[in-house]
Amino acid sequence: MSKAGCPCDIAKAESFFKTLKKEEVYLNQYQNFAEARANLGAFLEDVYNVKRLHSSLGYLPPTEFEQHFAENLTKIQPLPAKVDPRHWYGKWGSIHFRGRDSRVVS
Repeated sequence: MSKAGCPCDIAKAESFFKTLKKEEVYLNQYQNFAEARANLGAFLEDVYNVKRLHSSLGYLPPTEFEQHFAENLTKIQPLPAKVDPRHWYGKWGSIHFRGRDSRVVS
């Protein structure tokens, strides 16, 4: 969470609403609130969540991204049970986790 008045917290919401207005709202004229609500719901279910390319997903539609993720999930090997996840030894030394932050010790 950032400081009060900082737009960092709502950047994703603002980006979503900009896309919604640009690709659906400004292109149509609605007769009443019920028609607008139905069209917006259809846009979200049929276009935004299924067909539209998302930059955060590597410019793939969400359904295709989820399919690739599910296929690759079976290829990931779990860690051995006896490895203590709090201590990892890498090229530059060991990493010790103390609470929420981590320190690299050489």
